[in-house]
Amino acid sequence: MPGREPYAVTGLGAVSAAGVGTAALWASASTCRLAPIARFASRGELAGVVPGYPEHSLRGPDTVTPAQALALAFAVTAAREALADAGLDPRTSRVGLVLGSNIVDRPRTLAELAADLATSLGLTGPRLAASTACASSTTAIGVAFELLALTDIDAVLVGGADALAPILLAGFRTLKMLAPDRCAPFSSPSGTSLGEGAGFLVLEPLARARARNIHPTLALRGYDLAADANHPTRPDPRGEGLVRSLGGALEHAAIPTTEVAYINLHGTGTDANDDAECQGMRRLFGERATTLPVSASKSLIGHTQGAAGALEAVLTLLARRRGLAPPTLQFTGPRPGCSLDVIGEGVPRRVPGDVVCSYNAGFGGANAAVVFASVDRPPVLRPRRTIHLTAHTIAVADPGDERGDPTTRALQDAVTAAIDRAAIAVRRDTADHVALWVAQPRVSPTSYHRLLDAVDRRGLDRLSTTALVRALLVSPAGACSEALGLRGPLCVLGGDRTGVLLPLVLAAQRLATRDDHPHALAAHTDESDARTARAEAVALTADDGPIALLGWSLAADPTTARAAALAHAGLLDAPTRGSLDLAALLPGEPALILAEDPTTCSCAVVLVRRQPGHPA
Repeated sequence: MPGREPYAVTGLGAVSAAGVGTAALWASASTCRLAPIARFASRGELAGVVPGYPEHSLRGPDTVTPAQALALAFAVTAAREALADAGLDPRTSRVGLVLGSNIVDRPRTLAELAADLATSLGLTGPRLAASTACASSTTAIGVAFELLALTDIDAVLVGGADALAPILLAGFRTLKMLAPDRCAPFSSPSGTSLGEGAGFLVLEPLARARARNIHPTLALRGYDLAADANHPTRPDPRGEGLVRSLGGALEHAAIPTTEVAYINLHGTGTDANDDAECQGMRRLFGERATTLPVSASKSLIGHTQGAAGALEAVLTLLARRRGLAPPTLQFTGPRPGCSLDVIGEGVPRRVPGDVVCSYNAGFGGANAAVVFASVDRPPVLRPRRTIHLTAHTIAVADPGDERGDPTTRALQDAVTAAIDRAAIAVRRDTADHVALWVAQPRVSPTSYHRLLDAVDRRGLDRLSTTALVRALLVSPAGACSEALGLRGPLCVLGGDRTGVLLPLVLAAQRLATRDDHPHALAAHTDESDARTARAEAVALTADDGPIALLGWSLAADPTTARAAALAHAGLLDAPTRGSLDLAALLPGEPALILAEDPTTCSCAVVLVRRQPGHPA
């Protein structure tokens, strides 16, 4: 039962409304940076706009929109600072990348933007992208945890980036979520203020850091994800997403709730979000919720969307290095029903203890939480579970079906079939234990064009929020979890040519190394511009099943991926196949399934049919 080595935080980088760099971000910890928007026309709303980045100066190639170019520029600057802070040179170190973002993925997909960032930085490791709306970069930190466990690389650069755009502002305005002035989370008046920027962390095994004569003090000790399965834009009012994601992250870290010193909450300032978090905090921490220090960084730099989780984690870690916790500005007293210990003094508060957490939630019902603590805490000891594949399904969207868009329909049909074929019981008391990992290369073209048509017909002032939400990458997976009642971990990845293997590898890794969820579903869905969509899904279990997964891997090249998967399985060789053709597997004989995507990574899975007596 080997111990898991801590993944130390060795570098931080930031670009925010406070300016460029972590020093500027920390200097803003007592100063609100929300101001009138000058980059484009608005109705006088206040937002956290990054200074010194005029939109016209960042028009990249014709294939990149101004918003994408801005987000990429923020990301490059923040990522370079994080690498420099860690003392890592990508030319001599194998560094992977996980980018989280909610940026509209046209014309470049999110995976392509991650590849652009990796190329700009000279990174040679696997490059992945995650998008779960406003929880994107917190989800990315969780994916980075699994990537470090899967690959023999030196470090992972993980973070998020997003840029403020007129359509985003219009969407929040239509949803009546914007604050009349600067946002005041957990206080009054209600409403949020948008922002933009980028935050990045460098994570690496503690032994590797010390071998470089780097002596970090804090490490990523745990993470977890959860789906609300409640509503596309409203959180579960009971705070279930916070309870399961933050509670699961603490369980993953083997840290009791009594040892938590501070939490950076999502804290958008809206009634629905703040009330749900207050409910969740009371359910998770009991009476201690009234004395546990919490704050919301959106009161400082605005709601930076897909970058929020990473920027808030960076600010939390900057504060922790000083033994402090950042404040919630504009806090004039608790909102009715809010009994939390909100740091509302206007300045950072000295907080003893080493365990700090960051929690985020997003449209589509996504929740994500991370736990940081001292590198000197003992390793977590957990047995590794054997994983089995219990179902493999393929679905094609019916063109005559009008449920949502073809991408969502195909995904839901494939996942439903996999659940039925694997005989997974999804009841109220078991839905928390079923994870959903989805790879999707692009937003549904149908939903994207519907959004553009809605803007053309109605204008930004009367924007259809339904059209806007359906044009998010997380939307099909969120709709699927809601329709089927799946409330376990939810992760959406940008991915194409690796198909279902990319989510399968990450889902198998999580399932094998944790004992809180017995089932996981991995799926890939894509839609052509001809409004036809295909989805593929597999069901995994830690219980018995017809197909045993002997080994799996992710790597930047197929040769390394193949070798790592075989080593994981304890095999020297196995015939290679290009797809999950389970019917072609011979009883007892291993087969290696390999898929390569030059944009992201290569991934390999070793499969073997179980002995006779198990129907395939």
